[in-house]
Amino acid sequence: MRKKIVPLMAVFVVAAIVMAGCAKPSSNEPAPAEVTTWTTPELLADYQSLVIDKGLVDSSLVLNPYEGGLATKPDGTPLRVRHSTHILPVDYCMNHDGLMKSFVERAGGTYSSFDANLVVDAQIADLDNIIAQKSADVLILHPVEEYSSVPAVERVVAAGIPVFTWDATSPTEAVTSFAHHKFDGPAGTNVVAEYLVELAEKENKQINLLEIWAIPDSVHIQSRHVALHEVIDGHPLINVVAETAGTGGSSETTAAYVEDAVGAHPEINAIFGDGGGQDAAVDGLRAAGRLFKVGDPNHIILIGNDTDARTIQAVVDGYWDAFGTHQPWDLADLPVKLLLTSVILGESVPQEVVVPMEAVTSENIETIKVFGATPCYVWMPAGNWDLWPVLDTSEIGLEAPTVEMRKDLKGY
Repeated sequence: MRKKIVPLMAVFVVAAIVMAGCAKPSSNEPAPAEVTTWTTPELLADYQSLVIDKGLVDSSLVLNPYEGGLATKPDGTPLRVRHSTHILPVDYCMNHDGLMKSFVERAGGTYSSFDANLVVDAQIADLDNIIAQKSADVLILHPVEEYSSVPAVERVVAAGIPVFTWDATSPTEAVTSFAHHKFDGPAGTNVVAEYLVELAEKENKQINLLEIWAIPDSVHIQSRHVALHEVIDGHPLINVVAETAGTGGSSETTAAYVEDAVGAHPEINAIFGDGGGQDAAVDGLRAAGRLFKVGDPNHIILIGNDTDARTIQAVVDGYWDAFGTHQPWDLADLPVKLLLTSVILGESVPQEVVVPMEAVTSENIETIKVFGATPCYVWMPAGNWDLWPVLDTSEIGLEAPTVEMRKDLKGY
């Protein structure tokens, strides 16, 4: 089996920047608002019984290192965080948004979010409204379309609102920091492709692959395609026999495309999904009468880039072979850490934080951890994001900021 990839290619620069006005407030200045305790004994008890005792996270993870009102501005008011995202009503994005809301509120900040529903103009209007209404101190962004977002992002930053991006970014130097999974390269989608190569070579089996495209125009979806082909192109045992049109991340469309493809190309014996909707390959194979469990001679190998609820269950049920750890927990954790470090502590943060991926299979699904927590996020208490701890990202040079750090650096 493949060994664990050594993490991170991003350079993290830790430099305390002492900004003007960092001395302790005088008696005439407003004092920070009184902060209530977020981490109650009842919450800690639930965390122990529902999370730690079930082995879902390492016991060393701290539920709320931001305790005590870390996200408080010098005038005593809470930091206002706005999340403008490409789409919300899908499992991955709903969990991501819920987690970020919880992380911000644990720190004493306020949080609001906007769902662009894949409409570029709607998201640009939201960004302009933030400027006009002065309704946020900081913006977390997942652009609908990367390049189209640049002018609006630059307007937001020019208005004094720093921007942090996740998963996909606006390609401009105006963005403070971009946190994402490494799709192309040796710590990205490649790990899933390498698993396919291992299977082919272990069994000396000719692989006839169907590649499912989610959103072909997306830069980060294209990078997953590149990563796959970096590994398999030229391999004597692997041949791509068909690629689908874009599914738009729709499960129904994916299932229909898979059913049609295996009917038109009965030689297909492996399928790769590059994003949302990949789980519906199971439905397409079932409809075509070609769904068999791993180990059956008629099994069609299923691999994919994303971690989602149905893909996880398909591995448990024995129908899916491997998926990559592209999941929402770490990409919710990191932007909040980065903005608190930058905006509240005044410290430098890297312009890019690259999170390495690993391959999850039936052999490691029960034990694999990412930053101390299971990547199978659907096993966590559903919707109760306050029981999901802040991750230990120290291995990539990012410590969780605290109130004590703020007092030392900013004097309040």
